[in-house]
Amino acid sequence: MTIHSFLPNPIGKDQAGELITLFNDSAQSVSLAGWYLKDISGKSYSLSGVMTPNQELVLSYRDSKISLNNNGETLYLYDQNDVLIDQLSYVGEAQEGALISRSLAKDGLQGGAEFFENWPRLQGVINPQNSLPQFFTIMFIVAAMFASLGVYAYRELYCDPENR
Repeated sequence: MTIHSFLPNPIGKDQAGELITLFNDSAQSVSLAGWYLKDISGKSYSLSGVMTPNQELVLSYRDSKISLNNNGETLYLYDQNDVLIDQLSYVGEAQEGALISRSLAKDGLQGGAEFFENWPRLQGVINPQNSLPQFFTIMFIVAAMFASLGVYAYRELYCDPENR
């Protein structure tokens, strides 16, 4: 069982859109009787039911009454024996609509290498969907600046003053 992801700062009202997703990554069904989630402030939610292999369980704020922090959060998953099974956290300000997810980081869509070093107990991902386009935009601007600088230097060093 893992905490697959959570959405601490949804677009719009937080409590209307906050989500926590659990995932049964085992090959067997898991009874959730006695299992619970807890956030960094100590607020907890008791789970129930049975999760089949590869099943996701999505909990909204209305279900769990756990209000997720927008500026750093840690969620803990405990089994019926009060044993910590999993945790997922992030630090810093969560951008609106940013999903904190372990699987996105595993697939290489995270914003920093420090997250990859801690897999599978990684600290979280902040808005991985925007990382790649921002990277290419920055690289394009840097390349254009170097190209302009190269043209300027070439003209200054190798061209006749009359042909400039």
